[in-house]
Amino acid sequence: MKRDQWAKQVAAWKRSGKTADEYGSPRGILGKRLQWWSWYLRSQAATLKSGKAKSPSVELLPVTLRSSAPPRMVVHGVGPSTSVEIVLPNGSVIRAEPPVDPCWLGRLILAAGDRAC
Repeated sequence: MKRDQWAKQVAAWKRSGKTADEYGSPRGILGKRLQWWSWYLRSQAATLKSGKAKSPSVELLPVTLRSSAPPRMVVHGVGPSTSVEIVLPNGSVIRAEPPVDPCWLGRLILAAGDRAC
């Protein structure tokens, strides 16, 4: 049920003079639920009446997501034939032998880091 439907049920319950359980049971409504909605609707009305109700303000901030565990690089050997092993946080391993285009390697790292292996 929606808020306005609960308001109608609470009002009908109050008019009936019955307990929450007596009113709710034949309608498939828990008495505790009626009592809660009664309290909630009263508290909302009191808040509006006192003027303390405020419209929530929303402020959007730019966010940059980064992995908490950066890729680990292990370099084997020395010189122009140095191989590279990159272990990603998700367990993916990328091994590259020279010559390797850095842009292509960067795209490969991003693509491999997006999925669990």
